[in-house]
Amino acid sequence: MTTPADGSLHEETSSWCMRAEEAIHPEASDACHCDRLARQGILLRRQWDRANPAAAGRLEILRRLPAVQNACHERLVKSLDRNGTSGADAVESVLRQLEEDDRYLAQLLDDHTLPAESMAFAVECFRDDLHWLGAQAAVLDGHRGVDFLGRTLLEQEALQREIDAWKDRGSEGGQDSASEALDQLDQAAQRLRTTAIARQIEALLGQPEPEDWQAWYRLWQIAGRLHARLDPDASRQAPATEDRQPAEGDPVALGRRLSEFRQRAADAWLQRIQYVPGPARLTALEEVTEDLADTTGETLTFLEELPLPAAVRSLETLAENLALNRTAIRQADRKAAAVNDRRWKSAKRSLRRREARVAGELQERRLALRMERLFGRRAVAVFERFILALLIVFVVMLALEGPLLQYESRHWGTGPLHSGGSHVEPIFAWLDLGICLVFLAEFTLKLVLCQRRWLYLRRNWITGLVPAIPVGFLLYVAHQMSAGVPLLLAEEGEWFVILRFLRYLRLPRMARWLRVARPVLRMARLVIFTLRASDRLVRQLSPLLNRNLVLFEHAAISVREPPYRTALTALRERFHYRAAEMLRGLAPAAQIGLVKMRIDDLTAMLSAPQIGQVALGDPSDGYASREIPLETVVAWLITATPAGISERVGRRLADSVAHWCRAFDMFAIRRLPVLRDLVSASRLPSPYDTTAQVANRIGLLLRQMLDRVYWLADLYGTVTAPQLVDSLGEWMIKGTARPARRFLMFGAAFLLVSYLASLLPLSPLHTLSQVLKRLVAGPLVILGTLCFLPMLLGMWFRQIANEATDFYGLVAEAQFIGATRILKQRLARRNHALLHQRVLAPESAVSPAASEEVAVSSAAVELLWQDYLERPPFHPSDVGTTNQLLGNLLLISLRERRLAYNRRDRARLRQLDLTHARASFRGPYVWFHFISRSLAQHTAKLIVDYNAYALPLSRAATAADRDVLRHTQWLSRRLRKPPEQIDLPAPLDGRYRALAERPPADENDGGRGRCFPSNDFTSVHFLSDQPEYEADVRRRYGDLVADLMRKDRRDNIRRVFRTYPFHRLPREERIFNPLSLYQRHMAGGRVLWLPVKMVWWTAVAVFLVVRQIWRFVREVLHPSVGDLSGLEEADPFAVAVRKIHRMRRPLFVECMRMRAQFDPEYLGVLLPGCPNRLRGATEAAIEEDLDRIEAEPAMKERYRRMAAKRRRQMLEFRAWLSRLHLAEFSAEALRAMAIAYSIDYKRARTHLTATRLLERAFDDALAATSRRWSLANLPEWSLRAAWCRLRWRRRLIKLFQQPAFLRYTLEQQARCRRLVYCRRGDLLRAVGELTGRGRPLDPVEQARRVFSGVGADPAPWSRQLVVLRAVQTMSVLDMKTYCDLVFELGEYDEGENGSRA
Repeated sequence: MTTPADGSLHEETSSWCMRAEEAIHPEASDACHCDRLARQGILLRRQWDRANPAAAGRLEILRRLPAVQNACHERLVKSLDRNGTSGADAVESVLRQLEEDDRYLAQLLDDHTLPAESMAFAVECFRDDLHWLGAQAAVLDGHRGVDFLGRTLLEQEALQREIDAWKDRGSEGGQDSASEALDQLDQAAQRLRTTAIARQIEALLGQPEPEDWQAWYRLWQIAGRLHARLDPDASRQAPATEDRQPAEGDPVALGRRLSEFRQRAADAWLQRIQYVPGPARLTALEEVTEDLADTTGETLTFLEELPLPAAVRSLETLAENLALNRTAIRQADRKAAAVNDRRWKSAKRSLRRREARVAGELQERRLALRMERLFGRRAVAVFERFILALLIVFVVMLALEGPLLQYESRHWGTGPLHSGGSHVEPIFAWLDLGICLVFLAEFTLKLVLCQRRWLYLRRNWITGLVPAIPVGFLLYVAHQMSAGVPLLLAEEGEWFVILRFLRYLRLPRMARWLRVARPVLRMARLVIFTLRASDRLVRQLSPLLNRNLVLFEHAAISVREPPYRTALTALRERFHYRAAEMLRGLAPAAQIGLVKMRIDDLTAMLSAPQIGQVALGDPSDGYASREIPLETVVAWLITATPAGISERVGRRLADSVAHWCRAFDMFAIRRLPVLRDLVSASRLPSPYDTTAQVANRIGLLLRQMLDRVYWLADLYGTVTAPQLVDSLGEWMIKGTARPARRFLMFGAAFLLVSYLASLLPLSPLHTLSQVLKRLVAGPLVILGTLCFLPMLLGMWFRQIANEATDFYGLVAEAQFIGATRILKQRLARRNHALLHQRVLAPESAVSPAASEEVAVSSAAVELLWQDYLERPPFHPSDVGTTNQLLGNLLLISLRERRLAYNRRDRARLRQLDLTHARASFRGPYVWFHFISRSLAQHTAKLIVDYNAYALPLSRAATAADRDVLRHTQWLSRRLRKPPEQIDLPAPLDGRYRALAERPPADENDGGRGRCFPSNDFTSVHFLSDQPEYEADVRRRYGDLVADLMRKDRRDNIRRVFRTYPFHRLPREERIFNPLSLYQRHMAGGRVLWLPVKMVWWTAVAVFLVVRQIWRFVREVLHPSVGDLSGLEEADPFAVAVRKIHRMRRPLFVECMRMRAQFDPEYLGVLLPGCPNRLRGATEAAIEEDLDRIEAEPAMKERYRRMAAKRRRQMLEFRAWLSRLHLAEFSAEALRAMAIAYSIDYKRARTHLTATRLLERAFDDALAATSRRWSLANLPEWSLRAAWCRLRWRRRLIKLFQQPAFLRYTLEQQARCRRLVYCRRGDLLRAVGELTGRGRPLDPVEQARRVFSGVGADPAPWSRQLVVLRAVQTMSVLDMKTYCDLVFELGEYDEGENGSRA
């Protein structure tokens, strides 16, 4: 590695900086030169990253590299727009960079010579390289991508979240030094954000002035959003004077310039839109009004989530935008006064309502902000709570006053209408006066402090002023004044009722204060906001949604992204998972230092010139095609990542999606099936993460819908009418037999009991018998009969179906369909090598080659292999791998004793059984049963057809005339040619021409059945492509029959492995527009009628299904004789792979799940004692298997998390090996102990982990400065801590009696107990695990004995591991064999070979 001491790195850096200064100029060089220069700068920076991160040369590179990348980005966009042929060079360059970066990351993560901090810093710097590769890939996709400033703000937000999380965790520890470091880090992050926003503002101010009103409108809105993100004091400072001129990049000066630019953009938009012709101007203003209305609704809905300064800035910007839009509308109305469009008038009314609402909200937020600045946030909060308490007191008074006055008048003889007066009424009256005086003081204070006092008075006089009138006190005074005045007392009723009614006007005031009412109010607004937010999202996405989606374009969801996009996604996944795993292992101080260095790097890069850009183009520019296959959309949604979202969608839409999902985070709503996924996505830290997860969820929903459609479509060709009727009957019998039997049995029993009760001479028993007969027995018998009728119908279905299929089934079995096992045996050599590599080779590396265990394992694997080879493919008996998984005794013991399968796991295993039918269509049995039987029946039809009509050449001269004619007519029918055009072999051609001139006399068969002159054609001819069989047929029957047999063999496979030809329907019938569909069925509240429409559509679908079943039954009862015609056009091989996956994928996934749980090496984890055989491997074995089945991202992420968890566990286990003195065992024993630790055998890992957690927490606490332990400033004498002490004291005493904790003194034990009382959480769970009922006195010693026992006899573990590996590998080979055989027998195109598993 080159070091700065050599001098060469300094020279290369200086040379590069000079060339970078030249390349930044607009006319300096082309895109290719800038690309090479940017790549050289990245490579130089990487050398400095590993050598000296604080070197001056590295800082010089950081100050110039973003500018070079920005110049390369702009020139690449222009070159692709100007000349599309340059895209090939750009793609090649990006692919080359991806390959080099992949190797660099792998070498960096495996370089153990670097210190951990240096490696972590180099990995973090690699994040910039990923951003640059993503920007280039976005340009190749047709987008501009995210510029450097946008990426910087994204990373600043991520760093800020990490800093906030550290500060929250640090508040519990109370370490002053760490708190000061985090405060400095927080200030540095805020300065970074301010600098990045300032550079964005500079880039916006440097934009050339556009000509059209749309560009000015976008500039106006961008300036408004930047203005809302500025520091609240940046745009309110006094202008610069002669004594003090603002410095370059000063936020105050930038805020003032941004305000001026925003006003200029607004004036320019207002001026240019007036020159638009009349109708077009109204349309444009309507679009702008809708956009501002949507922005208003979203801002007001989520206003409570913003801090007060940010809320005020957003509302001020929004109010100014609405006011300017109102001005434009007024000017348009003067020029088009005759316009009476109802939609236009409705838009203007809606704009006025929103403007009034924004004005009111702005006044409230300004008032709250001013009160906080005058009195402080704490004082305002105390005052608000005091007002809330007074309101609660008032409600209690209002509820108790009437009952107490009545009680007083009735029992004490006093009251308002008695001569002695009331003793209760004065108390309520003076309390009412005191409360109302406080309310009046509050109203007066807010009226004085607010702006536009008349508006505040008009908005709050009902809820603020009228309820503050002391009506109760006035009533009391009126009672006192009217005492002794009969006239007033007589007339008291009218105004007395009015005054008492006025007291209830204070109740609306409660809605503003009671926090309990907020969920109810939000629930009421949810539906309205959801409709508005949905319409807004659709309008924002209209450039993307206004596409014609083509359904069933590819006949399968197997759309591949460009190679650079696939490679970039894989590189990002490896970086995020491996880098995050490595960074978590750093000490907290090292992590803080790493973030500090990262902030310094970003700050240095922000000083680069010409790094900003503002894209004003249409966001849909990258989507040139108006017609997109739906499968492409599904594939993009499923594979969407936060980085891809930031490149393709943008921040504004991501924020809208996050807000839209956050609206469902309400009681009861958040628990609904689909909405709970959206709510969980809304809680992610970044809006890009939220949008990516929502896209993945929508993609999975669409994929599930398409899978259900394809599930039904795949039945076409696979299932014949008899098979479908037979399966339907079997399902009906299994689903209704047990209920019918039980209902009828219990109904008859109750009828018998009621009859016996009626025979006894007791009237109560007569009544009981009638009740039982009417309410119990009768309904049970009726229900049993209703279940019995479908069961009888199912039995009839099976009877008529079996009559139609038994003949062909017997023919296939008799004609050696089981002999197709030679297909597996032909692939045995290649597959056996894979079996040895994945099963036996690891055993040979762990144990000596001559050991007994290796021999036993090899013998067991060979037996499994022979059993696998004896099962013929495409046959109902090909269930060997499934039987081994379900019935192998070693695997049963592994599941029950090692992995502890629960009831749900066992139910999932039962679904894999291929020998017994299930009462539902779920599981692989249905497809295995359908495909094997369909293939057998189609093969039997071919066998019958060929043996009945094919005539060997040796009988051409001696065969009867009728046989010659039948053979020729059969060839004519099969080849679809007249007999005269068929090139028959010479002997047959002469006989046929002679017979054609002289037709033979009709021969009577004497009523005999079908005649089969030969038995030469068997199942092997149509289910195997062995050359010797085809050569034999060609020699005996001629080329014509041999070619026809080959074609029928190909079509036999393609016919079974095909789907319904949706993709061959007319294109206009398969196209729909999502935007039009939404506007027709969901926009403007139409979604409320969607349930009614769905009920109607469901009823129509049920009717169509019933009608189709009746057609199948009629076809079975009255079969039509058809010929074995060939297929016009074959489906792609992806359809065959999909159907094979339906048969074999569940077994594949279950074996993979079981092996991943038990075998850490399968996940790519190195175990103690095992050789480093994964060194240099790019991916683990499970990654290959996941790619074989094209696993969805969620499944891949689940196994990657499992792999990361196993790596952490192995690091912990290596530490325990030395502590427990277990490192001297053999490699096989160490592997067995590592597996036992990973699966938590006998809870040994749980005990050790709990012990280690408590030891680390106690040691860290004792090493820290002495203090009173607290949780979020909660003192140790709090109620929760006292309850915790009372509950856990005995357990903690028992804990410190264990040998692992005897080293602590009494004083240290007391401090550790206080730590547990205050922190709770994981510490309490660990204490409970070590001291619970039935736990050993010494958990560490117990764990050591468990591992020692495992290490003393590792043979059972090794045998289980070998059998599991063998069965899992055979599941891989099983799917691979099926794909290979179908590909070869179906003679699919070689271009589709990539779809094979």
